[in-house]
Amino acid sequence: MMVGILVLSVGSGSATLQEDVASAPYHTESYVLNNFDCTDMSAIMCTHLRSHGYDARLSVWLTGKNMGHAMVTIHNHSDHSCIFVESTRKQLTAFPIKGLRFEGEYRDIIDASENSRWGASEWGLDLYLKEKTKEG
Repeated sequence: MMVGILVLSVGSGSATLQEDVASAPYHTESYVLNNFDCTDMSAIMCTHLRSHGYDARLSVWLTGKNMGHAMVTIHNHSDHSCIFVESTRKQLTAFPIKGLRFEGEYRDIIDASENSRWGASEWGLDLYLKEKTKEG
């Protein structure tokens, strides 16, 4: 499956989805577990892709009893398919990492903070709201 060349009509002009993913405003090298990790990167990626017109949502996948992984799911309404973004690598994938169990999907960081197994501090909600206050 060659998802790297996919062009969605709702995206930013003629850019491919992979180009929009690559332009998310963070560096994958900044990953630090429990400091700036998959939840933070996925929250930024989701917000970035939504601003480019994609129907992007945060998705949580369980790896074990108390462990999980956050990714971004992009819904393509023209053919009712989903594409997953591995935010920690800024890569598209046809299906999340093998062995993960789906926990839930959330519209944005606020929805995820209120309704996922991880709370507001894990999703970086305080920082997100502080940045939104600066913008508004």
